[in-house]
Formats: sequence, C-alpha cells, structure tokens
Amino acid sequence: MKKIILMMVLFFTIVLTVNASGKKMNIDVAKINLNRNSKVEDISSNFDSEYNIDYDEGKDISFERNITEITNKITYLLLGNPNSDNGDYKEYANRKKELINIMYNPEIPKDENGDYIEDSPEYNDSLVVGINVPGMFKLLSEKNIKYKNLGTIKVLNTEEYVIVRTAVSDASIEMPNEDNPRDIDLVDTSILLTYFYKLYKNEYKLYWIMAETNDSVEDYFLNIEQEEYIDNNLVHNSKVAADLEDIYDYSKLNNLKNSKIEKIYNDNRSNIVILNTYSKQSVANTAVGFFISDGIIVTSWNYVSSSLLNGDAIVISNEDTIYEYDGFVTVNQDLDIAVIKLKENIKRKVTFGSLDTIVKEDPVIAITTKSGVSLSTIAGIMISKDNILKNVLPLSNTDGGSPLFNTNGEVVAMNTTRMINASISEAISNKYLIELQNKFKNVEFSKIKTIGFDKLKEEYYLKKNNGEIVKNNISDTVWNEYKKIGDIENTVFLNLLKVSYYNGVVSLRYENKISNLMSGLLVSTSFKDKLLQDGYRKVSKSAIKEVYENNKYRIVIMEEFDYLIILLARK
Repeated sequence: MKKIILMMVLFFTIVLTVNASGKKMNIDVAKINLNRNSKVEDISSNFDSEYNIDYDEGKDISFERNITEITNKITYLLLGNPNSDNGDYKEYANRKKELINIMYNPEIPKDENGDYIEDSPEYNDSLVVGINVPGMFKLLSEKNIKYKNLGTIKVLNTEEYVIVRTAVSDASIEMPNEDNPRDIDLVDTSILLTYFYKLYKNEYKLYWIMAETNDSVEDYFLNIEQEEYIDNNLVHNSKVAADLEDIYDYSKLNNLKNSKIEKIYNDNRSNIVILNTYSKQSVANTAVGFFISDGIIVTSWNYVSSSLLNGDAIVISNEDTIYEYDGFVTVNQDLDIAVIKLKENIKRKVTFGSLDTIVKEDPVIAITTKSGVSLSTIAGIMISKDNILKNVLPLSNTDGGSPLFNTNGEVVAMNTTRMINASISEAISNKYLIELQNKFKNVEFSKIKTIGFDKLKEEYYLKKNNGEIVKNNISDTVWNEYKKIGDIENTVFLNLLKVSYYNGVVSLRYENKISNLMSGLLVSTSFKDKLLQDGYRKVSKSAIKEVYENNKYRIVIMEEFDYLIILLARK
C-alpha cells in the first residue's frame, strides 16, 4: 500500500532586494529571502480586521539549518550513500563508529564507592540510547536498504527533545518471503525516519531512532476508516506508537477507560461537523470542524486552501443535517485556522479547557473522521505544549480541524495537518480559539461579515477555464513572454498556487505535495534541464537555491518546506 503524503500548507512571500534603473534590473541573489512575517500578499488582509489573530511562530532559521545538517549526516551514517548497495565493510565500520560518537552519552554520576548511581536519569538515558541507536543501526543495515532521495526535513522543538522527521523515498528493503521465510524478497517502499535529539554540553546528540515503513501508519488509518463505514461505532485507540514506550510513559493512556472516551464523544458529537469538498460531483477533500460560538465553525485553513484550489463547493454536515454556510469570516495561514459562518445561528459550541491542567504524557482524545461519512475517536498522549501542542497521535489529512480534548471533555487544541502520516502530530493551542470566541461574544450574528467561497476562489486563487490557467496580477501578454523560459508550463509538474508580476519579475509559487519524498529542486529537474538545453548557465547552487541566467533573464529556483518558488527576472 502506498503511503499518502500530503502537504501542510504554509504561505510565503518572496522579498526581493533590487536595484532598478529604467528597464535594467539587478537582483542580489544572496539577499533573496522567504519570510512569512512580511507578506506582500496575505489572504487574511481580505477579511474584517476585527477578527484577525496575531501569531509569530518565531522560527530560528540557523537552529533549523544546524538540525538539518545533523539529520542529513545521521541518515547517511545509518543508510550509507544513495543509489549504492553500501556493501564495503570498512565503510560500514566507519559509519558505525561515527554514529556512536555523536549519540547522546551523558556523564553518569557515581556514589561514594565509585559505583554508577543506577536510579539517576543519566544512567537510564545511557541504557536507552545504548540499546536503541546501535540496535537500529544494525537492524537497518541488515535490511540492506537502497534509496534514491531524501525528503523534506520536519523539525519539532519540544521541552525535552528536538524531534526530526525525514522520509527516504524510492527505497527497496530486504524482507523474508511470506511463503518461504528462507527466501528474501526485495520490497519497494518509503521509509519514515524519526530522530530524537537531546542537548548535551551545547551540542545536539542523537538520543533515539524510530523507523516506519509506509504500511504501518496507513494500515492504522484504514482500520479506522473501515470501522466508520461499517456501523458508525466509536473507534477506540490505546497505544498508538509502542516504539516510543521507552521514552514516554503510556500508563495514563492505558488506564483511560473506553466508557470515558464514549462520554466525551456523546457529549460533543453535535458540536462537531464534517466538511467534504466536491469537485465534479465526487469528494476531493475532507476535514473536520467544530462550533466555537453560535453559528460559527472553525476548521483547518490547509483544507480550505486545497478546496479553493481544487474544489467546486464545500458541504458541511453533522450526522443527518447539512448546514448552509454564509462564507468565511477570517483565516490565519500560519496557525492553519479558517473560520466559517453558517447562514443559521445554530446555538452550539464546545467547552474550552485550561492548558495549565494538562501535563506531559496526559491522554488526549480527538473526535475526527477518516471516511468523511461518520465520526470516530482516536487517543494518544501529549508530549509537549506551548503555542503548538505536540502529541503521539497519528493524523492523516482528513483529521485537519478536528478538536483535541482532555479527559474532562474540554477542547485544549485543534489538530492541524502540519505533520501527518506519522506517529507524532501537532495541534494549535486553544488560546487562539478562545481569542476568536471572545471576539464573537458581543457582536450581532447578522453583522458578522464574510467572504463567500466562490468570491474568494475567483479573487485570490487560480482556476482553470477551458483548460487555460487564469493568473493573478499578470497579464496574458506578460505571461506569454515568460512562459517560454524553460517551457515552464510543460516542465514543472507541481500544482501552481500563485503567479505574480512586478517590475520585470514573475514569481511562481508551487505546492510540492511529495516534499517528504522528493525535494522541490529535484522535482524541477526537467525545467532545469530545459534551461541548460536553451543555453542558460548555472551560476549559483546551494542546498535550497539554484540560479541560472543568460544574456536576457535570470532564473532563481528556491525551496522551503512544502513550496517550490521560481523567479523569472528580466535583467
């Protein structure tokens, strides 16, 4: 079964530092930056500012680059070089030695007799790391994994660990034959690697390795979906990621009774809706939402964005009821929040709980959907909380916008699709939802302004009319000139989100839904090959940026997270 990898949608603005004189233009490539905090084009500016939500993610770019470099090195040490069988024993031994040298190895305290204190945290950490890291190296080496590419690296910063996820795409792995275990089959798959780092003497050291094939989490989702189709019964989940039991305590989750989960479900099922996006009479996308105020629903912006791009209409339902909606009140791309106003002022809303009452390894319960037909529950544990909660709770793209409850049946967060199809996921703190709820308390329902689905789609998003792409902020005359560069319409095969033009520069923003498997720079190979065929020169290259030019144009190709950005600039 192939693993479904979907995007987590984030929007970026390209900030250009230019020196212009008439039609001549010089772009300082070194100063080109992607910065979400200085958007020129921000969809949220279209809405009533009364309902804006302030949020600054505060990413530390240098920190993430450091972690990315460490991660790439560790993946090489574990698997060897891509497109190689890595059968040389000397190379294997050197990789193992180097991996051992960068794993977490704290100094263990001793008692007065000079013996190690066995109940110290350092002693326990040494045992955990000493078993896991060499053991995973041996296990992965025995599987003789061959791979072609590494996917985008996702970084989660928690109070105790830095957790990093990367995917190994187009991999083959040796597995015993089902009929004759003595025979070995070479199985094509993708492998999801999760690394836990711990800070020691101002350096991040490898603490834990977890590897999942594309079947494990996907099979878990499929079982839930099948149960939803069968009889609408609750789906109870106890331990989701047993591989993490050595570093997280599951005892509270294991002791959580199904009767308590069922009560949370029954008390809240009427407050939760399923959203299905239809395209040409079939369902193209699914998400969950819930009432935060009378007639007001919150859901995932990623879902709405995808629906505006690829759908014709959104249908909102709850059990046997279909709700007509007036439009969107506000959105926040960074928080993955979209707020929808129904036509009717339905008197429903969830109860929010205090995040102060939930601690690490407490159970969390999501009411969500896999089928888009009915609801189910899944349970996991919270492992870190700040503005973004991190949870051991596998999510798929259909879980975006689902409420996350504490064991008292109170909503503490909203699940996002920032990190899906893995054992660990993220949820937006309820403090932003409470802020929104408070904004609606003293406003007449009829006076809440909205923008309709069709209007938003028409004004902000690309759409296709009779097979031709209609673009924002660029005339057909200009596009007819620039589209000839590298035959870009036929050589870049990603979903085009946005095209803008300003002062001789065309900016194209593409969605890379397979970023976990293949980087944007790799996906754009056909475009780059065509540039070289047409006489362009490669003048600059880094891990995230390449620059090509001829006598007339300069082409900048960049990637960050799940986007490929291409600039076509007249010199």
